[in-house]
Amino acid sequence: MTAITRGLDAMNERKVELIYQLLMDNDLTALHAQVAKTDRLASTPTPVSYTRHISRSLMLWLLALPASVATVATPTPTLVAALTAFVAWLLLGIDDIGMQLEQPYTVMALAQFCDEVEREVTEEINGSDWTPRVETPRDEMLVSEYLNPAWQDEENRKALRAIEKSAA
Repeated sequence: MTAITRGLDAMNERKVELIYQLLMDNDLTALHAQVAKTDRLASTPTPVSYTRHISRSLMLWLLALPASVATVATPTPTLVAALTAFVAWLLLGIDDIGMQLEQPYTVMALAQFCDEVEREVTEEINGSDWTPRVETPRDEMLVSEYLNPAWQDEENRKALRAIEKSAA
């Protein structure tokens, strides 16, 4: 994020029009809000009682499975063991996938994705010529002139004219 912020600061030096700076700042604020949401998601632990309960329930169910299979039909002990092992492999695999999905930032390759997004945004800010430049230097413009001209009274307009004359 610091490279993006430095790029926005450099926009002042390149005399980027104020409205585009405000739009970029709004986008950066939205990006920060999303980062805060993901940080909150990553720092929220899954309750230990939840994971223990799921694991214990699954183990009890798997322990009861051979007896259930044996009462339904009269298979051979080898078939009961093979069927139980297959069902256990499936369900324990699903349980393991569920545990991995509880902490997505440690399993998924999000660091590469985030680095790529930061690199692309930084390149767009620092190396792009798409943003129009203003004819007058950025320091000579008043923010109030862009935000709401109706708020300006006669005194502010006189001050603006004085700044424009001193710059000329």
